[in-house]
Amino acid sequence: MSTKKNILSIKIFSLLLLFNVCTLVGQGLRADGKKIVDKNGNEVLLRGMGLGGWMLQEGYMMQSAGIEGAGTQFGFRNKITELIGEDKNAEFYDAWLENYVSKTDIDSLASWGFNSVRVPLHYNLFTLPIEQ
Repeated sequence: MSTKKNILSIKIFSLLLLFNVCTLVGQGLRADGKKIVDKNGNEVLLRGMGLGGWMLQEGYMMQSAGIEGAGTQFGFRNKITELIGEDKNAEFYDAWLENYVSKTDIDSLASWGFNSVRVPLHYNLFTLPIEQ
C-alpha cells in the first residue's frame, strides 16, 4: 500500500472519529431486532448523510453516465487520463481525496442535526492493483 493510501486511510478514520455524535463504541449503540438502541435500550434514529462521490465515483453521481465509457469509476478515471495524462490524473485525484470532505464539513453536518455519516469506500484505496 502506498504512503498516500496510508495517509488517506488515517485521515478517513480520523474524520469518522471526530464525528463522535454517532460513534458506536462511545454511544454504546447496538442492534435490537430491527431497531438500533443505545446502552439504555432507547431506540436511536440515525439521521445521516452519504458522502458519495468522494471515494466512490459512479456515473450517476458524476453525471457522466451518458458519456461513452465513463459510466463507471474505472471508466471515469480513464476518461480523465485521456484528457490530462497519467501524472495530472494522479495529481487531480490526490487533491480530490484530500479536499472533498474536511473536518469543517463533518462539524457542519453535526451542527445541522446529523448523527451519522455514510462513507462509501472503493477497495482500490486500500489495496494494490490486481496486476501487482
